[in-house]
Amino acid sequence: MREASLNAASIPEKRVKSGEMRLQVNNVVEATVRMEQLVKRAGGIVEQSEIRQAAGRQDDTRYSSDSLRRVTWYAPEATLRLRVPVVTMDSVVQAITGMAAFVEFRSLSDNDMSLQHLHNKLLNGLTREPGRAIAHTRPNKELDVRQYEDEAKRGTINRTIENLGIDQLASFSTLIVQLRQPDLAMISIVPDPERFAKSYFLADASQALGNGLFELRHVGKLNTRVLWFFMKGRRIVLLHGDSQQGDKRSRPRDLATAQERATGEEERKR
Repeated sequence: MREASLNAASIPEKRVKSGEMRLQVNNVVEATVRMEQLVKRAGGIVEQSEIRQAAGRQDDTRYSSDSLRRVTWYAPEATLRLRVPVVTMDSVVQAITGMAAFVEFRSLSDNDMSLQHLHNKLLNGLTREPGRAIAHTRPNKELDVRQYEDEAKRGTINRTIENLGIDQLASFSTLIVQLRQPDLAMISIVPDPERFAKSYFLADASQALGNGLFELRHVGKLNTRVLWFFMKGRRIVLLHGDSQQGDKRSRPRDLATAQERATGEEERKR
């Protein structure tokens, strides 16, 4: 029993600490920057830091005749993956928890990997010991021996890499922190697509000029205009057409021509 106790006491301690937290903060961006600075001052590493704005619902209300007041709700979130020296893990966890307005979830673990580390080390020691010579006469046995030796080497490499990983985890604890805050409202003024469509086909396409005259406008390269008016019986009479580049208003002479033709058309129908 004494020998066993001495052997157990001589095993190097390999403890792996990790933690995960889900916190609500008042400001995700500010809290993220503060946590990054805290970890760096503690001699740690920021492996990952991601800030995102998850868009939520949109509410549109009338702002003017052709525009809307759009309120878009965003849920700011952040994820941090931190590597903290084991000796400062407890103080870092305590400081980060103190930055939270509300703790949704917190989990800390402390796993002892000492025996797994020792197991790999002992197996690697066995593979390094010289084995007895294997005599064989059949050619295919040489291939079997070489395959066995290759598998033994690969096993040694895998166990060595695993032990290096355990050493690294035992030196630096892994801490995953998820942050969120109350939703933010972003307000913007946007055009009303329905009003713009109606404006194009109605207000812009047809305009009252007075004295019973109307202008039918074709917005295009030719910018063609047709002047018209209503006759009795809900009839529409086209009076005059023109094409004017760059001028959105009908010229006086065009109005006079259309008015004269409208008067003549009414007299002819009497």
